[in-house]
Amino acid sequence: MNLSVVILAAGGGTRMKSKTPKVLHPVAGKPMIKYVVDSVSSLKPKYTIVVVSENASAIKKTLGDSVQYVEQKEQLGTAHALQQTESLLKDFEGDLLVLNGDTPLIHTERITELINYHQEQKTVATLVTAIMEIPTGYGRIIHGSDTRIERIIEEKDTSDSEKKIKEVNIGIYCFEKDGLFEKLSEIKTDNKQSEYYLTDVVELFVNQNKPVQGLEWPVDETLGINSRMELAQANLIIYQRNISKWLDFGVSVLDPLSTYIESDVEIGSDCIIHPQTFIKGNTKLESECEVGPCTQVTDSKIGKSSKIFFSILNETKTGSNCTIGPYSHLRPGSVLADGVKIGSFTETKNSKIGEGSKVPHLSYMGDTDIEKDVNIGAGTISCNYDGIKKHKTVIKEGAFIGSDTMLVAPVTIGRNAVTGAGSVVGHDVPDDALAIERSEQKNIPDYRKNKKKGGS
Repeated sequence: MNLSVVILAAGGGTRMKSKTPKVLHPVAGKPMIKYVVDSVSSLKPKYTIVVVSENASAIKKTLGDSVQYVEQKEQLGTAHALQQTESLLKDFEGDLLVLNGDTPLIHTERITELINYHQEQKTVATLVTAIMEIPTGYGRIIHGSDTRIERIIEEKDTSDSEKKIKEVNIGIYCFEKDGLFEKLSEIKTDNKQSEYYLTDVVELFVNQNKPVQGLEWPVDETLGINSRMELAQANLIIYQRNISKWLDFGVSVLDPLSTYIESDVEIGSDCIIHPQTFIKGNTKLESECEVGPCTQVTDSKIGKSSKIFFSILNETKTGSNCTIGPYSHLRPGSVLADGVKIGSFTETKNSKIGEGSKVPHLSYMGDTDIEKDVNIGAGTISCNYDGIKKHKTVIKEGAFIGSDTMLVAPVTIGRNAVTGAGSVVGHDVPDDALAIERSEQKNIPDYRKNKKKGGS
Protein backbone atom coordinates (compact mmCIF):
# COMPACT_ATOMS: atom_id res chain seq x y z
CA MET A 1 0.00 0.00 0.00
CA ASN A 2 1.64 3.21 -1.22
CA LEU A 3 0.08 5.66 1.20
CA SER A 4 0.79 8.93 2.96
CA VAL A 5 -1.34 10.60 5.61
CA VAL A 6 -2.09 14.25 6.38
CA ILE A 7 -3.83 15.16 9.64
CA LEU A 8 -5.27 18.67 9.81
CA ALA A 9 -4.78 20.08 13.30
CA ALA A 10 -4.26 23.83 12.93
CA GLY A 11 -7.77 24.92 13.87
CA GLY A 12 -8.19 27.04 16.97
CA GLY A 13 -11.29 25.31 18.31
CA THR A 14 -12.85 28.56 19.52
CA ARG A 15 -16.11 26.84 20.54
CA MET A 16 -14.18 24.82 23.13
CA LYS A 17 -13.45 28.08 25.00
CA SER A 18 -10.14 26.73 26.20
CA LYS A 19 -6.44 27.59 26.24
CA THR A 20 -5.73 23.95 25.40
CA PRO A 21 -5.52 23.21 21.65
CA LYS A 22 -8.71 21.47 20.61
CA VAL A 23 -6.98 18.30 19.38
CA LEU A 24 -5.27 17.83 22.76
CA HIS A 25 -8.45 17.65 24.79
CA PRO A 26 -8.56 14.14 26.26
CA VAL A 27 -11.16 11.59 25.27
CA ALA A 28 -11.27 8.68 27.72
CA GLY A 29 -7.86 9.71 28.98
CA LYS A 30 -6.03 10.16 25.66
CA PRO A 31 -5.64 13.35 23.56
CA MET A 32 -8.08 13.08 20.68
CA ILE A 33 -5.37 13.51 18.04
CA LYS A 34 -3.56 10.47 19.44
CA TYR A 35 -6.52 8.32 18.43
CA VAL A 36 -6.17 9.58 14.86
CA VAL A 37 -2.40 9.04 14.76
CA ASP A 38 -2.71 5.58 16.31
CA SER A 39 -5.45 4.59 13.87
CA VAL A 40 -3.21 5.22 10.84
CA SER A 41 0.14 4.08 12.24
CA SER A 42 -0.58 0.39 11.64
CA LEU A 43 -1.08 1.19 7.93
CA LYS A 44 2.63 2.06 7.82
CA PRO A 45 2.29 5.17 5.62
CA LYS A 46 5.38 6.60 3.98
CA TYR A 47 4.65 10.00 5.53
CA THR A 48 2.41 10.98 8.42
CA ILE A 49 2.19 14.76 8.40
CA VAL A 50 0.36 16.89 10.94
CA VAL A 51 -0.58 20.42 9.87
CA VAL A 52 -0.33 22.73 12.87
CA SER A 53 -0.52 26.43 13.65
CA GLU A 54 2.48 28.50 14.69
CA ASN A 55 1.72 27.92 18.39
CA ALA A 56 1.95 24.14 18.31
CA SER A 57 4.56 23.31 20.94
CA ALA A 58 2.04 21.37 23.04
CA ILE A 59 0.97 19.24 20.06
CA LYS A 60 4.59 18.56 19.13
CA LYS A 61 5.37 17.59 22.72
CA THR A 62 2.43 15.18 22.74
CA LEU A 63 3.15 13.48 19.41
CA GLY A 64 6.94 13.77 19.47
CA ASP A 65 8.82 12.45 16.46
CA SER A 66 6.16 9.89 15.55
CA VAL A 67 4.98 12.32 12.84
CA GLN A 68 6.28 15.17 10.71
CA TYR A 69 4.97 18.72 11.06
CA VAL A 70 4.19 21.58 8.72
CA GLU A 71 2.92 24.99 9.81
CA GLN A 72 -0.13 26.79 8.52
CA LYS A 73 0.81 30.29 9.60
CA GLU A 74 -2.46 31.84 8.44
CA GLN A 75 -5.78 30.08 8.99
CA LEU A 76 -7.13 30.39 5.46
CA GLY A 77 -9.10 27.17 5.24
CA THR A 78 -8.71 23.43 4.85
CA ALA A 79 -7.47 23.52 1.24
CA HIS A 80 -4.82 26.05 2.24
CA ALA A 81 -3.83 23.76 5.13
CA LEU A 82 -3.32 20.80 2.81
CA GLN A 83 -1.33 22.95 0.41
CA GLN A 84 1.30 23.46 3.11
CA THR A 85 2.32 19.79 2.75
CA GLU A 86 3.14 20.03 -0.96
CA SER A 87 6.92 20.41 -0.57
CA LEU A 88 7.14 17.41 1.76
CA LEU A 89 5.09 15.27 -0.62
CA LYS A 90 6.66 16.43 -3.90
CA ASP A 91 8.40 13.10 -4.55
CA PHE A 92 5.57 10.94 -3.23
CA GLU A 93 3.43 8.96 -5.64
CA GLY A 94 0.39 7.09 -4.42
CA ASP A 95 -2.75 7.72 -2.38
CA LEU A 96 -3.09 10.51 0.13
CA LEU A 97 -5.34 10.04 3.16
CA VAL A 98 -6.52 13.32 4.70
CA LEU A 99 -8.15 13.38 8.15
CA ASN A 100 -8.99 15.90 10.84
CA GLY A 101 -7.27 15.72 14.20
CA ASP A 102 -10.58 16.06 16.05
CA THR A 103 -12.13 12.70 15.01
CA PRO A 104 -11.15 10.26 17.78
CA LEU A 105 -13.91 7.71 17.07
CA ILE A 106 -12.45 6.35 13.84
CA HIS A 107 -11.21 2.75 13.53
CA THR A 108 -8.20 1.44 11.62
CA GLU A 109 -10.51 -1.15 10.04
CA ARG A 110 -12.76 1.56 8.64
CA ILE A 111 -9.83 3.51 7.23
CA THR A 112 -8.53 0.37 5.55
CA GLU A 113 -12.00 -0.16 4.09
CA LEU A 114 -11.96 3.41 2.72
CA ILE A 115 -8.55 2.98 1.06
CA ASN A 116 -9.52 -0.37 -0.47
CA TYR A 117 -12.81 1.05 -1.76
CA HIS A 118 -10.98 4.04 -3.23
CA GLN A 119 -8.59 1.77 -5.11
CA GLU A 120 -11.33 -0.60 -6.29
CA GLN A 121 -13.47 2.26 -7.62
CA LYS A 122 -10.46 3.87 -9.34
CA THR A 123 -11.63 7.34 -8.33
CA VAL A 124 -9.50 10.46 -7.96
CA ALA A 125 -11.18 11.12 -4.62
CA THR A 126 -13.23 9.08 -2.18
CA LEU A 127 -14.69 10.73 0.89
CA VAL A 128 -16.49 9.55 3.99
CA THR A 129 -20.12 10.51 4.46
CA ALA A 130 -22.71 9.88 7.17
CA ILE A 131 -26.46 10.23 7.50
CA MET A 132 -27.32 12.57 10.37
CA GLU A 133 -30.82 13.36 11.56
CA ILE A 134 -29.55 16.74 12.74
CA PRO A 135 -26.81 17.66 10.24
CA THR A 136 -26.17 21.16 11.58
CA GLY A 137 -22.54 22.22 11.22
CA TYR A 138 -21.61 19.80 8.47
CA GLY A 139 -21.19 20.27 4.73
CA ARG A 140 -23.98 18.65 2.68
CA ILE A 141 -23.39 16.05 -0.02
CA ILE A 142 -24.89 16.78 -3.46
CA HIS A 143 -25.18 13.75 -5.75
CA GLY A 144 -25.38 13.69 -9.51
CA SER A 145 -27.78 11.59 -11.55
CA ASP A 146 -25.46 8.55 -11.48
CA THR A 147 -25.19 8.58 -7.62
CA ARG A 148 -21.63 9.86 -7.74
CA ILE A 149 -20.87 12.88 -5.64
CA GLU A 150 -21.17 16.09 -7.62
CA ARG A 151 -20.20 18.69 -5.02
CA ILE A 152 -20.17 19.57 -1.32
CA ILE A 153 -21.77 22.68 0.12
CA GLU A 154 -20.53 23.97 3.46
CA GLU A 155 -23.14 24.70 6.14
CA LYS A 156 -22.83 28.48 5.97
CA ASP A 157 -23.31 28.48 2.20
CA THR A 158 -26.37 26.21 2.01
CA SER A 159 -29.80 27.31 0.88
CA ASP A 160 -32.88 26.51 2.96
CA SER A 161 -33.61 23.40 0.86
CA GLU A 162 -29.98 22.23 1.00
CA LYS A 163 -30.01 22.52 4.79
CA LYS A 164 -32.54 19.66 4.82
CA ILE A 165 -30.06 17.22 3.25
CA LYS A 166 -29.06 14.64 5.87
CA GLU A 167 -26.04 13.14 4.13
CA VAL A 168 -22.98 15.08 5.29
CA ASN A 169 -19.27 15.29 4.65
CA ILE A 170 -17.18 14.03 7.58
CA GLY A 171 -13.85 15.51 6.48
CA ILE A 172 -12.01 12.24 5.79
CA TYR A 173 -10.72 11.81 2.23
CA CYS A 174 -8.62 9.46 0.17
CA PHE A 175 -7.10 11.25 -2.84
CA GLU A 176 -5.04 10.15 -5.77
CA LYS A 177 -2.06 12.40 -5.13
CA ASP A 178 -1.23 12.88 -8.81
CA GLY A 179 -2.78 16.18 -9.87
CA LEU A 180 -4.25 17.00 -6.45
CA PHE A 181 -2.10 20.03 -5.64
CA GLU A 182 -2.69 21.51 -9.08
CA LYS A 183 -6.42 21.38 -8.36
CA LEU A 184 -5.94 22.88 -4.88
CA SER A 185 -4.31 25.91 -6.49
CA GLU A 186 -7.52 26.53 -8.50
CA ILE A 187 -9.77 26.83 -5.42
CA LYS A 188 -11.23 30.31 -4.81
CA THR A 189 -12.51 32.03 -1.68
CA ASP A 190 -15.91 33.09 -3.04
CA ASN A 191 -17.85 31.86 -0.01
CA LYS A 192 -19.26 33.40 3.17
CA GLN A 193 -16.15 32.59 5.20
CA SER A 194 -13.71 33.75 2.51
CA GLU A 195 -11.72 30.55 2.98
CA TYR A 196 -10.12 28.00 0.70
CA TYR A 197 -12.42 25.00 1.19
CA LEU A 198 -10.90 21.57 0.56
CA THR A 199 -14.43 20.41 -0.29
CA ASP A 200 -14.38 22.63 -3.41
CA VAL A 201 -11.85 20.28 -5.00
CA VAL A 202 -14.69 17.79 -5.53
CA GLU A 203 -16.50 20.03 -8.00
CA LEU A 204 -13.25 20.82 -9.80
CA PHE A 205 -12.63 17.11 -10.34
CA VAL A 206 -16.22 16.50 -11.45
CA ASN A 207 -16.03 19.34 -13.98
CA GLN A 208 -13.18 17.43 -15.66
CA ASN A 209 -15.24 14.22 -15.63
CA LYS A 210 -13.01 12.66 -13.01
CA PRO A 211 -14.99 10.36 -10.70
CA VAL A 212 -15.55 11.14 -7.01
CA GLN A 213 -17.25 8.62 -4.73
CA GLY A 214 -18.50 8.56 -1.15
CA LEU A 215 -18.39 5.80 1.43
CA GLU A 216 -20.95 5.96 4.21
CA TRP A 217 -19.83 5.26 7.80
CA PRO A 218 -21.96 4.91 10.95
CA VAL A 219 -22.51 8.18 12.77
CA ASP A 220 -20.93 6.94 16.01
CA GLU A 221 -17.60 6.52 14.20
CA THR A 222 -17.55 9.90 12.51
CA LEU A 223 -18.22 12.48 15.20
CA GLY A 224 -15.96 15.51 14.89
CA ILE A 225 -15.43 17.45 18.10
CA ASN A 226 -16.02 21.19 18.01
CA SER A 227 -17.66 21.82 21.38
CA ARG A 228 -17.63 20.62 24.98
CA MET A 229 -20.93 18.85 24.33
CA GLU A 230 -19.45 16.85 21.47
CA LEU A 231 -16.40 16.14 23.63
CA ALA A 232 -18.68 14.70 26.30
CA GLN A 233 -20.47 12.56 23.70
CA ALA A 234 -17.17 11.19 22.40
CA ASN A 235 -16.03 10.37 25.94
CA LEU A 236 -19.20 8.43 26.57
CA ILE A 237 -18.88 6.46 23.32
CA ILE A 238 -15.25 5.48 23.89
CA TYR A 239 -15.75 4.59 27.56
CA GLN A 240 -18.56 2.25 26.53
CA ARG A 241 -16.44 0.82 23.72
CA ASN A 242 -13.66 0.10 26.17
CA ILE A 243 -16.03 -1.57 28.62
CA SER A 244 -17.55 -3.70 25.85
CA LYS A 245 -14.09 -4.87 24.87
CA TRP A 246 -13.22 -5.97 28.40
CA LEU A 247 -16.58 -7.66 28.90
CA ASP A 248 -15.73 -9.77 25.84
CA PHE A 249 -12.34 -10.57 27.41
CA GLY A 250 -13.86 -12.08 30.55
CA VAL A 251 -13.98 -9.04 32.85
CA SER A 252 -17.08 -8.35 34.95
CA VAL A 253 -18.22 -4.72 35.03
CA LEU A 254 -21.15 -4.56 37.40
CA ASP A 255 -22.47 -1.16 36.26
CA PRO A 256 -21.11 -0.05 32.88
CA LEU A 257 -22.87 3.30 33.12
CA SER A 258 -20.92 4.34 36.21
CA THR A 259 -17.55 2.79 35.35
CA TYR A 260 -14.79 4.59 33.43
CA ILE A 261 -11.97 2.59 31.85
CA GLU A 262 -9.52 4.60 29.78
CA SER A 263 -8.17 3.47 26.44
CA ASP A 264 -4.63 2.38 27.39
CA VAL A 265 -5.71 0.23 30.36
CA GLU A 266 -5.08 -3.54 30.40
CA ILE A 267 -7.25 -5.90 32.47
CA GLY A 268 -6.82 -9.62 33.08
CA SER A 269 -9.62 -12.16 32.97
CA ASP A 270 -11.98 -12.73 35.88
CA CYS A 271 -11.45 -9.26 37.31
CA ILE A 272 -14.49 -7.63 38.87
CA ILE A 273 -15.00 -3.88 38.52
CA HIS A 274 -17.54 -2.30 40.86
CA PRO A 275 -19.53 0.91 40.25
CA GLN A 276 -18.08 4.42 40.47
CA THR A 277 -14.61 3.16 39.56
CA PHE A 278 -12.08 5.01 37.37
CA ILE A 279 -9.20 3.02 35.86
CA LYS A 280 -6.88 5.44 34.12
CA GLY A 281 -3.67 5.91 32.19
CA ASN A 282 -1.31 2.99 31.70
CA THR A 283 -2.83 0.88 34.45
CA LYS A 284 -2.57 -2.90 34.23
CA LEU A 285 -4.70 -5.20 36.37
CA GLU A 286 -3.64 -8.83 36.47
CA SER A 287 -6.28 -11.55 36.57
CA GLU A 288 -8.84 -12.05 39.35
CA CYS A 289 -8.51 -8.57 40.84
CA GLU A 290 -11.49 -6.82 42.41
CA VAL A 291 -11.57 -3.04 42.16
CA GLY A 292 -14.11 -0.62 43.61
CA PRO A 293 -16.58 0.65 44.39
CA CYS A 294 -15.63 4.33 44.47
CA THR A 295 -11.99 3.76 43.51
CA GLN A 296 -9.52 5.48 41.19
CA VAL A 297 -6.41 3.69 39.91
CA THR A 298 -4.00 5.62 37.67
CA ASP A 299 -0.77 4.51 35.94
CA SER A 300 -0.44 1.52 38.27
CA LYS A 301 0.27 -2.21 38.05
CA ILE A 302 -1.89 -4.36 40.28
CA GLY A 303 -0.95 -7.98 41.00
CA LYS A 304 -3.15 -11.04 40.67
CA SER A 305 -6.10 -11.49 43.04
CA SER A 306 -5.62 -8.12 44.73
CA LYS A 307 -8.58 -6.17 46.13
CA ILE A 308 -8.92 -2.38 46.17
CA PHE A 309 -11.98 -0.54 47.42
CA PHE A 310 -12.90 3.06 48.25
CA SER A 311 -9.31 4.15 47.55
CA ILE A 312 -7.02 6.17 45.26
CA LEU A 313 -3.82 4.74 43.73
CA ASN A 314 -1.40 6.67 41.55
CA GLU A 315 1.82 5.25 40.07
CA THR A 316 1.67 2.30 42.43
CA LYS A 317 2.84 -1.28 41.95
CA THR A 318 1.49 -4.21 43.95
CA GLY A 319 2.23 -7.90 44.15
CA SER A 320 -0.47 -10.54 44.24
CA ASN A 321 -3.15 -10.97 46.93
CA CYS A 322 -2.83 -7.44 48.28
CA THR A 323 -5.73 -5.74 50.06
CA ILE A 324 -6.08 -1.96 49.91
CA GLY A 325 -8.76 0.16 51.52
CA PRO A 326 -11.13 1.52 52.41
CA TYR A 327 -10.13 5.18 52.11
CA SER A 328 -6.45 4.58 51.38
CA HIS A 329 -4.28 6.85 49.27
CA LEU A 330 -1.24 5.28 47.61
CA ARG A 331 0.86 7.97 46.00
CA PRO A 332 3.65 7.68 43.39
CA GLY A 333 6.47 5.31 44.25
CA SER A 334 4.41 3.01 46.46
CA VAL A 335 5.55 -0.60 45.87
CA LEU A 336 3.79 -3.47 47.63
CA ALA A 337 5.03 -7.07 47.70
CA ASP A 338 2.72 -10.08 47.77
CA GLY A 339 0.12 -10.27 50.51
CA VAL A 340 0.45 -6.71 51.80
CA LYS A 341 -2.48 -5.11 53.60
CA ILE A 342 -3.06 -1.36 53.46
CA GLY A 343 -6.02 -0.51 55.65
CA SER A 344 -8.42 2.35 56.20
CA PHE A 345 -7.29 6.00 56.11
CA THR A 346 -3.69 5.09 55.31
CA GLU A 347 -1.37 6.99 53.00
CA THR A 348 1.89 5.81 51.43
CA LYS A 349 4.37 7.65 49.24
CA ASN A 350 7.68 6.53 47.74
CA SER A 351 7.70 3.51 50.02
CA LYS A 352 8.39 -0.21 49.65
CA ILE A 353 6.34 -2.59 51.76
CA GLY A 354 7.53 -6.18 52.09
CA GLU A 355 5.70 -9.45 51.75
CA GLY A 356 2.96 -10.03 54.30
CA SER A 357 3.45 -6.68 56.04
CA LYS A 358 0.47 -4.68 57.27
CA VAL A 359 -0.27 -0.98 57.59
CA PRO A 360 -3.82 -1.44 58.83
CA HIS A 361 -5.15 2.03 59.57
CA LEU A 362 -4.69 5.73 60.20
CA SER A 363 -1.01 5.79 59.25
CA TYR A 364 1.35 7.63 56.94
CA MET A 365 4.38 5.90 55.42
CA GLY A 366 6.49 8.31 53.36
CA ASP A 367 10.00 7.49 52.07
CA THR A 368 9.89 4.27 54.07
CA ASP A 369 11.30 0.81 53.34
CA ILE A 370 9.38 -1.86 55.23
CA GLU A 371 10.64 -5.42 55.08
CA LYS A 372 8.49 -8.58 55.29
CA ASP A 373 6.10 -9.51 58.14
CA VAL A 374 6.07 -6.06 59.76
CA ASN A 375 2.99 -4.79 61.60
CA ILE A 376 2.45 -1.04 61.72
CA GLY A 377 0.18 0.05 64.57
CA ALA A 378 -2.67 2.53 64.12
CA GLY A 379 -1.71 6.18 63.91
CA THR A 380 1.96 5.58 63.05
CA ILE A 381 3.72 8.28 61.05
CA SER A 382 7.11 8.24 59.38
CA CYS A 383 8.22 11.83 59.87
CA ASN A 384 10.20 12.04 56.62
CA TYR A 385 10.40 15.81 56.06
CA ASP A 386 12.42 18.22 58.20
CA GLY A 387 11.21 21.27 56.31
CA ILE A 388 14.15 21.22 53.89
CA LYS A 389 14.92 17.62 52.91
CA LYS A 390 13.20 14.24 52.81
CA HIS A 391 14.73 11.43 54.89
CA LYS A 392 14.30 7.65 54.82
CA THR A 393 12.88 5.31 57.44
CA VAL A 394 13.84 1.62 57.40
CA ILE A 395 11.80 -0.98 59.27
CA LYS A 396 13.36 -4.42 59.16
CA GLU A 397 11.76 -7.85 59.01
CA GLY A 398 9.38 -8.87 61.76
CA ALA A 399 9.33 -5.53 63.58
CA PHE A 400 6.22 -4.49 65.51
CA ILE A 401 5.46 -0.77 65.58
CA GLY A 402 3.18 0.26 68.42
CA SER A 403 0.20 2.51 67.82
CA ASP A 404 0.82 6.24 67.55
CA THR A 405 4.56 5.87 67.03
CA MET A 406 6.35 8.84 65.44
CA LEU A 407 9.35 7.59 63.45
CA VAL A 408 11.59 10.65 63.03
CA ALA A 409 13.71 10.00 59.93
CA PRO A 410 16.41 9.16 59.23
CA VAL A 411 15.90 6.17 61.47
CA THR A 412 16.16 2.36 61.30
CA ILE A 413 14.05 -0.08 63.30
CA GLY A 414 15.91 -3.37 63.67
CA ARG A 415 14.82 -6.90 62.90
CA ASN A 416 12.05 -8.11 65.29
CA ALA A 417 12.31 -4.83 67.24
CA VAL A 418 9.29 -3.29 68.99
CA THR A 419 8.28 0.30 69.65
CA GLY A 420 5.99 1.19 72.52
CA ALA A 421 2.69 2.88 71.73
CA GLY A 422 2.86 6.67 71.78
CA SER A 423 6.65 6.81 71.37
CA VAL A 424 8.64 9.37 69.40
CA VAL A 425 11.54 7.34 67.99
CA GLY A 426 14.37 9.45 66.62
CA HIS A 427 17.30 7.05 67.08
CA ASP A 428 17.97 3.66 65.56
CA VAL A 429 16.53 0.66 67.41
CA PRO A 430 18.70 -2.51 67.52
CA ASP A 431 17.44 -5.94 66.49
CA ASP A 432 15.07 -7.55 69.04
CA ALA A 433 15.02 -4.38 71.20
CA LEU A 434 12.05 -2.50 72.67
CA ALA A 435 12.08 1.27 72.19
CA ILE A 436 9.90 3.33 74.55
CA GLU A 437 9.90 7.11 74.66
CA ARG A 438 7.36 8.46 77.18
CA SER A 439 7.32 10.91 80.06
CA GLU A 440 6.35 9.50 83.46
CA GLN A 441 2.59 9.34 84.01
CA LYS A 442 1.36 11.54 86.84
CA ASN A 443 -2.14 11.14 88.38
CA ILE A 444 -3.71 14.11 90.19
CA PRO A 445 -6.38 12.96 92.71
CA ASP A 446 -9.79 14.69 92.77
CA TYR A 447 -8.83 16.90 89.82
CA ARG A 448 -12.39 17.24 88.49
CA LYS A 449 -13.87 18.00 91.91
CA ASN A 450 -11.33 20.71 92.61
CA LYS A 451 -11.85 22.16 89.13
CA LYS A 452 -15.58 22.61 89.75
CA LYS A 453 -14.87 24.37 93.08
CA GLY A 454 -12.54 26.79 91.33
CA GLY A 455 -9.43 25.26 92.83
CA SER A 456 -6.13 24.96 91.06
